[in-house]
Order: sequence, then structure tokens, then C-alpha cells
Amino acid sequence: MLRVLVILSSLILADTVSVSIAIEGPIGRGLTVSAVADETGPVEEVVNDEGIAVLALPPDADMMLLIDGREAGVIRTPPAGYRASIPLRWPPTFTLRIQTALPDVSAAAPGRADREPPHSFLIVPLEARSEPREVKPSEDGAILIDWLLPGDRFDLMYRGASQTPDAWLWYAGPFEVEANAVETLRFRDDGRIRLRNVEFETGSARFAADSAQESDRVLELLAGQLSGYLAAHPELVLDIEGHTDDVGSAERNLKLSQKRADAVRRRLVYHGLEGDRIVAAGHGETTPLVENDSNEGRAINRRVELSLLKRESSIPAVSR
Repeated sequence: MLRVLVILSSLILADTVSVSIAIEGPIGRGLTVSAVADETGPVEEVVNDEGIAVLALPPDADMMLLIDGREAGVIRTPPAGYRASIPLRWPPTFTLRIQTALPDVSAAAPGRADREPPHSFLIVPLEARSEPREVKPSEDGAILIDWLLPGDRFDLMYRGASQTPDAWLWYAGPFEVEANAVETLRFRDDGRIRLRNVEFETGSARFAADSAQESDRVLELLAGQLSGYLAAHPELVLDIEGHTDDVGSAERNLKLSQKRADAVRRRLVYHGLEGDRIVAAGHGETTPLVENDSNEGRAINRRVELSLLKRESSIPAVSR
């Protein structure tokens, strides 16, 4: 909830209280500030030349504050007889907290490509009005994003300290900016990346109809990023693993996971990756991340994961 400064007022109104919204940050004057509640609203005012909008709102009410129609947070209005002053930064801060847990390369598993911990990140907005921006996490792993607006979406890329400035690898996306929120990203101990926003129809290897366009966008972006990286590293192949929950028979789930891994491989080849640089394998329900004892747990275990492997004689160059 936003910080509210309540000040005793000499003016007592029967039905409303005065709430001043003071906009701080690079965007301010000319914005429309709205407050909405289930029973009331919207009450709207335009930010004046001093960066302030004064709203007459019902007392003792929880109200959603919106800036130009974008959610800025919930405020609690003061009791009757008081007024409130609320400092509000716009755009607000959205925090990505990076937890790096990559293995020591000296102890990397056989066949696993050595990977550096992330050093720099590239925020790639999906809105044309914003340019990509390189950022580095703070000592506690926080990336503060305070130039995008709530509801904006972005992809995340990264590179290691020894990699060239243009050697960005796609990590995940899209993310959606939420006002004053924190989202934690954990780089897996085994170096694997879980594909976000690539969904399948239930019990099928067909991409879900309601997210097929987004799934293809993610895979096209991934292919574009990996093509140059694989060309520069002929010793590597891309490993795709399909995983399911435990609903249904183990044999059926094994076949389904293979078909889903193959479906991802086909789209990556369609978008330009060389087929002989991709391994696709299904693991069924054999490697769950969490217990399959809830809908949430089963959703976590249904996944497609990627990693880079060293090409060795024990690793096939193509999927079956």
C-alpha cells in the first residue's frame, strides 16, 4: 500500500476528504490521476504544473490509484476531517531479484557446457516506445526497473563477464511490470532454462490455441539469439527436454513429453536453427521439480527446458 501522510485539516467536509497526489520522477505534469473503488469512482484530476493532483474522495476507503489508466497501487483515504498527501514516483519501481546458482565449472557434469554466472542483463521492452537497456544487478542481486510503465512487457537476456558486449543470450520472457512489485528469478543449479509462455493443449503436443502466437514469438526470439551463439561454438548443441506431471500412465507421459520436445525443436528449426545442432528428448514424469500433489505443483512439473551441451560421441546430434 502506498505511503500516506495524514494531516489535520481545519476544513471538515461531510462526504469527501482531500487527497493530494504529488508526482515524482521523469514523468509528471499532464498525467491523469484516477481513484476507483467498488462503490465509488472513478474520480479524476489532471496533474498541474506543480506536479500535484488534488482528489476529493470518500473518507476511510480503500481505493485503487491509476495514472493514465495504469494501476499505481492501493491507497487508504483518511478519516473525515483530515486530508492526505501522497508522494508517488512515476514510473514506479519494479524489481527483479536475481538468484544465481550456477555450478562451479570445475565440477560441471559430463557433457554439460561450462557457463559463466550472469554478469550483465539486457532489458528488451516489447513496446516500441522504449529502447533496450543494459543493467547490472546490485550486490544483493536486485535489478531496479524504473523507466517502464505498469503493464509494459519485456524480455530478459544476459551475458557472462568474459563474453563480448553483443553476446547476449535470451533467458526468459515476457515479464510484465507491476507497480512497486518484486519478482525473483533463480538461475538453476544445473544450468537449465525453463521456457516461459510456451504452453500446450491438455494431453497434446499442439501449442495451446490461446497462447500459440506468444509461444511462436518466444521460440522465434530464442532461435534468433542462439543461431549466432551456436555458430561461434561448434562444440555445443542445444538440448531440449520435455517433462510432464504424473496424470495418466508413465508410458503415455513419456511419449507425450517426447512429442512436446520435438514440437519445440521443429519450431526452432523453422525459425532458422540447424536441426543437427538440436537434441530433443522426453523424460515424462521421471524428474519432477516439486511434488505432484496439487494443481500448482503439477503445473510446475509440466515444462520444457533448454540447456547447452558439449557435443560428444555419447550425445546424438539430432532427435529421433
